[in-house]
Amino acid sequence: MYDTVYCHEYEARRLKARQDPHIWDYLFDADGNCIWTEFDRKDIIPFKEYEIIGCPDGHIFSLGGDYEVELVFLPGHSSGHAAFLDKKNRILFAGDDACFGAVFIPGPEPGDPYGQYATVSGFRDELAKLVARIDEFDGIFPGHGLVDLGTIMLVNILEACDRVLADPQNYDSKTEMTFGGTARVRYNKMIYQSGYLSYNPSGI
Repeated sequence: MYDTVYCHEYEARRLKARQDPHIWDYLFDADGNCIWTEFDRKDIIPFKEYEIIGCPDGHIFSLGGDYEVELVFLPGHSSGHAAFLDKKNRILFAGDDACFGAVFIPGPEPGDPYGQYATVSGFRDELAKLVARIDEFDGIFPGHGLVDLGTIMLVNILEACDRVLADPQNYDSKTEMTFGGTARVRYNKMIYQSGYLSYNPSGI
């Protein structure tokens, strides 16, 4: 599809480790059926290797004329997760850190030198910086789910992070699930008007 992919510099290592033609195998059962939804495996874009370029926080992509997009470091869902601010159209593309329904902070992956950012505290600190810039954009497009979200959602997520950090054991619900053969526990704290902040107990 693309020959070059740009990401935050802390995400480059993670993306390189996932350059694997079998990356989506876990989505299918032994009979070839998708385990989460209904679609045909042949609809997946064929794998091809691509160059990965890591960029620092605040990197500006100049797309011609006065069209600029800024990479905004917004870890949490992963240690190098980033949002992208379309300055001309005043839209924040927030990825999986501002989804309606659930925002999941998984905690550090083994061996990740930047794992401290895949935590509620790492997410909260960078989110606070973004909330301070909330007058720079009018809407949020998340990684999936409902689109064109209001900017107040970021304020509400930040407030949920503060409540988690004040007392991580004071969660509203707990989810136990098996993913990739591994049992996992998620604590869930309500985000006002948008769902839950889900976090791993070891990822505070």
